[in-house]
Amino acid sequence: MVEKSKVQDSSELSPSLNSKGECKTILYVDDNEDNQALVKRIIRDEINFELISAEDGINGIRLAEEHLPDLILMDINLPGMNGIEVFRRLRKIEATKDIPVWAVSANSFPPEIDSALEVGFDQYVVKPINIRSFMERIHQELD
Repeated sequence: MVEKSKVQDSSELSPSLNSKGECKTILYVDDNEDNQALVKRIIRDEINFELISAEDGINGIRLAEEHLPDLILMDINLPGMNGIEVFRRLRKIEATKDIPVWAVSANSFPPEIDSALEVGFDQYVVKPINIRSFMERIHQELD
């Protein structure tokens, strides 16, 4: 696990427009670089929305406030502040309280999924990510 706080911004990606002609931004908060790389490839190559990412909750909150993304993908098991606590803090901030937030976790047990949804996450994505389903769900959310 990465100890230090690190933010990655995909500014090298040029955002394109969705089916309604709007540029959409997705914030992905995950401390695993391989997971970040996979989501970046999916977003860049298949969906063509702008992606920004953070490796911890503190920077995730900061980027959410700065960029006001259209969707936040939140790993549950983050170092320091876990994804559930980050989610709760985002819901208390006026500017971010209505942004859809999806829980992302390798935990596929129904009680864990139900628990995350009860906390208020809009959707739950199980890792490893099913790319086809993931893309369909993002299009449904953002189009």
